[in-house]
Amino acid sequence: MLWSLGLQAQEQKVFSGGAYAGLSTSQLSGDQLAGFKKAGIYGGAFVNFHFTEKSAMQMELSYIQKGSRYVSKTMGLLYAVNLQYFEMPILYKWQFSKRFGLEAGPALGFLIKNTDVEKNAYGVLYPSRPAFNRLDLSAMGGFSVKIVEHVKFNIRFSQSVLPIRKHESGAVYRLNRGQYNSVLAFTLHLEY
Repeated sequence: MLWSLGLQAQEQKVFSGGAYAGLSTSQLSGDQLAGFKKAGIYGGAFVNFHFTEKSAMQMELSYIQKGSRYVSKTMGLLYAVNLQYFEMPILYKWQFSKRFGLEAGPALGFLIKNTDVEKNAYGVLYPSRPAFNRLDLSAMGGFSVKIVEHVKFNIRFSQSVLPIRKHESGAVYRLNRGQYNSVLAFTLHLEY
């Protein structure tokens, strides 16, 4: 009996890892523009610690582009914010069936560039008013679908918990303390 328990424990994978790449679409609250109109690159690597066959903790290191964009059909680009982050999500993953899984957890983002990131039809707004915070603490949730062995398609939403910068007027109202990132991402994950 102890022999069979030892064999079962050896068969269960404790650690796994992989990489992912895809597209992020984002918006910036408080910019008076609506919709996920800023497209960007999203990719990184991850490692999983498996608690059971169906649950794991996943730690990631990723690069993601966030921001806001508004283009008029007649006048061209009217406003854009291009923010680039290195991000470290820590997610709890639950594989509730053979094909489908859920994930949720926090992510800490570090802004790579803090100047020349905001522009309008007249050019770069320098410096950005007010300045963007270097850190972006977000809450994430996602859904994954297994396509084939070791390949999953993932849809993920993240929302800043703390403002990424103050409102230009400096005004605050209850939970509205400034501007926040909202991101909807679509990625392919390769796991081994």
